[in-house]
Amino acid sequence: MRKYAASLYLFLIGGILVGAGALYRDIYPIFSNSFMVLGYAADLAAVYFIFKAVNRK
Repeated sequence: MRKYAASLYLFLIGGILVGAGALYRDIYPIFSNSFMVLGYAADLAAVYFIFKAVNRK
């Protein structure tokens, strides 16, 4: 579990950014899209790091 901890925190941060972007979509449309793009990028990076850690020999 330790080798996945950083990736899971990165996944959590990505989820928070996507949620914040969706929540403030009507108020701050430019920042909303930026938060969502950063969140999706963090989620993809976390999935990549978890996949890399699982397949390490």
